[in-house]
Amino acid sequence: MAEPVRGADRVNDDLEVGYDEEFEARWTIAQRIGLVVMVSFLVVCLSGLLGRGPFSHRTATAPDGSMHVDYEPAAREGTPTQITFRMANPGDAPMPVSVFVSGSLVEPLGLGHTVPETTAAMVGSKGLVLRFTLAPQQADAKIRLDAMPASAGIVRSEAWLGADATTDQPDRRHRVHWTQVVLP
Repeated sequence: MAEPVRGADRVNDDLEVGYDEEFEARWTIAQRIGLVVMVSFLVVCLSGLLGRGPFSHRTATAPDGSMHVDYEPAAREGTPTQITFRMANPGDAPMPVSVFVSGSLVEPLGLGHTVPETTAAMVGSKGLVLRFTLAPQQADAKIRLDAMPASAGIVRSEAWLGADATTDQPDRRHRVHWTQVVLP
């Protein structure tokens, strides 16, 4: 009869290769940690926290409800982002609108172009006043700003309706604040 392999005992004429209970316990813990990390990453991705998804857009509203701002709370450096202003358009005639956007929005995010096109743009002491003429009979007027963040960081912005280049302190009821995080 052949000599058994060292460290292994024969059981019922079969070779027993051994069982390390401590290793198996550590391996099970490692598998569970890996599973939790993968599921967490999947949930974060599906929720839109790292890109497009149900939580990838937020809306800030002026206290009087005159304007809503839709934006991406997490934008990427060097990747296009959009900021949409929505306001009521009660008239049957073309509606002139002036929107002030703070310098803290224009400088780090870089204003690309607007839809509709601006009829005038003026530099104020704290930002930029954009003037638009919105089409009549449009129940929910929209102005879209396209931006491309140039650097990572936190961008705190504000905007308000009815602005002119000399207005530094608008009526607080028309002011909208929002914060975006620009990721590298």
